[in-house]
Amino acid sequence: MRSTARAALAGVLAVAMLAIATPTLAAGASAEPVIVSPRAAPGSPTDIEHSKWRRVGQTYRTNVAWRAPEDLGGFEDVTYEAEVEREGEIILELEMENAALILRRLVKGQTYTVRVYAVNDDGRSAPAEIVLRVPGQIPPDDGGDFDPGELAGPRPKIIAVTPKQGSAGSFVRITGQNFDNLRFVRFGTRLAGFYIDSNGALVATAPSGSGTVDIEVGTTGGVATSKKAFTYTARSAMSAMKYGGR
Repeated sequence: MRSTARAALAGVLAVAMLAIATPTLAAGASAEPVIVSPRAAPGSPTDIEHSKWRRVGQTYRTNVAWRAPEDLGGFEDVTYEAEVEREGEIILELEMENAALILRRLVKGQTYTVRVYAVNDDGRSAPAEIVLRVPGQIPPDDGGDFDPGELAGPRPKIIAVTPKQGSAGSFVRITGQNFDNLRFVRFGTRLAGFYIDSNGALVATAPSGSGTVDIEVGTTGGVATSKKAFTYTARSAMSAMKYGGR
């Protein structure tokens, strides 16, 4: 009888110890392990290429485009940095959100190297590179009268802002010129999200703010400013309905 009782007691103790050693799962919790991806610099952009050459006077124009890296380094998105080299010298450095770059006034017969880096909060990637050999022969030295310049386009210009008032979240249409290679849109001191609509106008989403603010549009060719262009109010529902919908 005693041996039987001791065996039963040993079994109860074993079950109790197993219950203590085994953590319990909350109701509805999964037994699957948690997978954590460490953050890192992204991989390089892929599929970099340029469009057909377009001749403009004595110079050429082309678009350089690429795809986002396959490895984003654990982040949801990346931005880009680009540099243009000619004859061993960096002649242009850019920062952008879009995976495309428009290059103007490239000299006939010259060779340009474009390097594009993907960037996230942990660093930037190794570059994706493309070599552009511009058609034609290099023009003769004419004493410096010919200035290629404006590789990334002329300065932008703001013509109109509609509507001129609204609250944070309002869609604001900005019409103007030379909006190639957009870098940023700013309401006062705050950056705004933006896109280009089907008619070629820039549509920005007003960030949080108050009072009357300037609007700035930055491209690789410079910055355009419309003074006191937007006033924050509480009436933006009609604006959002009119200019929303991409």
